[in-house]
Amino acid sequence: MKSNSYLYGDDVFVPVIPADVVMRRIELLNEHLAELLEVHYLNRDTVRCNDIAKAIKFWERVNDEMVS
Repeated sequence: MKSNSYLYGDDVFVPVIPADVVMRRIELLNEHLAELLEVHYLNRDTVRCNDIAKAIKFWERVNDEMVS
């Protein structure tokens, strides 16, 4: 992931996202994905499932960056 100074500039304060907010987003995404995966695979919205999986990976990376 790119650094804040790389993305926003050198003299910009970027607020930190609270860890509990990040974890709640991940929980909600996982719950929604689980619901979508209960649908038979021939009727499943695979594009949506993939997009949710990408969002989960994104927020997990954000969480890992905050911990590091």
